[in-house]
Amino acid sequence: MLDKDTQKLLKLRREKAKELEELEKEINMTLEAYMDKRSSIIERIEEIEKETLKPLQDEVKMLESVIVNFCKDGGIDKYQGNSHIVYEKEDIAFKASDWDEIYKYIDNYKGEFDVHSILKKSLNTTSLKKFVKEQAMCPDGIEQDTYTKYMFRKK
Repeated sequence: MLDKDTQKLLKLRREKAKELEELEKEINMTLEAYMDKRSSIIERIEEIEKETLKPLQDEVKMLESVIVNFCKDGGIDKYQGNSHIVYEKEDIAFKASDWDEIYKYIDNYKGEFDVHSILKKSLNTTSLKKFVKEQAMCPDGIEQDTYTKYMFRKK
């Protein structure tokens, strides 16, 4: 048989455990309520975008197509209206067809132009994660920062 002090201590621990259990239930219920509220707001935003924004974006694309065709057919290279200007502009697009050749060219280039500037200065996170995992080290000149983030996804 346990003495009175030990019995009181056990009773107190049981009460505290029950209080903690109730508090945990309340926290979970509150967190669930916040998550449900967030989900319903996200669903409403998607619904509003689908109902309102998408049709407007489609209409803008259609109007832009009509305007472009009107200008092309009429030989108009610039038009200034009350609220907007539309004009024809020649542009250039680039596409890498052979990365090995591009890297070889950059390595061998001897001119004054900073040829490395033609490449976008960003890191491929997926490839770096794989490299660090396989090599157990981060390449020189690259800093690694580990952080925790919370992800939200629709079920």
